[in-house]
Amino acid sequence: MPTNMLKTKRSALLVMLFTFLLAQAFAGSKDKEKGRHQDPYGTAELEAAPPVNPADLAYRTIVFDQFKIPQEFQGEKNAEKHVEATTSRAISRLEGTKAFSKVERAKTPVPEEPYLLVKATLLDYRIVGKKSRFFAGGLGGTSYMAYAIRILDGKSGNLLHEFDVTTENNIMSGAWSFGGTDADIPYFLGNVLADYLILRARSDKGTQILPVEKVVPDGAVFVSPNSQLMWAAKDNHENASWDRAAQIAKDFRGGNFSDWRLPTDLELQSLYDKDKTVEFANGHKVHVSDQVLLFGYMYWSGVEKGKDAKYFDFEKGKVSSRKKDEVPSMRVLLVRNAK
Repeated sequence: MPTNMLKTKRSALLVMLFTFLLAQAFAGSKDKEKGRHQDPYGTAELEAAPPVNPADLAYRTIVFDQFKIPQEFQGEKNAEKHVEATTSRAISRLEGTKAFSKVERAKTPVPEEPYLLVKATLLDYRIVGKKSRFFAGGLGGTSYMAYAIRILDGKSGNLLHEFDVTTENNIMSGAWSFGGTDADIPYFLGNVLADYLILRARSDKGTQILPVEKVVPDGAVFVSPNSQLMWAAKDNHENASWDRAAQIAKDFRGGNFSDWRLPTDLELQSLYDKDKTVEFANGHKVHVSDQVLLFGYMYWSGVEKGKDAKYFDFEKGKVSSRKKDEVPSMRVLLVRNAK
């Protein structure tokens, strides 16, 4: 076959493949747009926040602590800018309701009136730049962002709410939908966070719209009667490398004990319960004992081999291995011998 005909056929195949990927991505984007409105706080897509009656609020002051950016993301280009965009957008949206007395960043002196203190840690981050998206399209990869959110009573310091907020753009939506870009993700998350705070600031905590999540005090523990192991009653609520997980174990003082460690893979597996299901907002489902609160689904074990370590997946119910320095999605749940 002549060379020019081969080139023509190859070009045609590439065009067909690109067109197919574009069509699939655009369709996925449309499906995702429909699905978002099923969320309890799906109003985050709208320009204005939902209406707020000041008389319904138990907290009329909201204070934002500086959002934490872990070391692994500090080298990412524009990470700080996008985290700031989330904070600024949440503050702006709350102020726009005209229902709150103060919405501000943490400072001294602290407010005299009751207030909610918002703390957040960046869990996962990748925003494809405009140029990369324009020239590479879907080949530029997926944009996403996720935070671990903790909301406390500012006066007592008591933890009131704890959850992850996350979203993921379709790989082509920023390039071809013309209604938004990858860089809109931080603003969308700021809207979601603001709408969540509007609910939780109410006297009824917004429970008619969104059930309150299970909250476990820091350092809480429980003893498994079958194994005589003492477990932390919740995970660390942050992604961590294996080395960081080992350090968390050394520093943990739950129940006033100092001999905490990473569990073996089999010990983690003993908490798996296929008949119990908890579904997260990002679609992941974990199957775990009611005695423990998980914010993720993959957990490091203390079983290591060279540069790898084993972990347990509470979604799939199986043990696997990965590199110790891998951070995304990996969480920490600690254990100690009760006797």
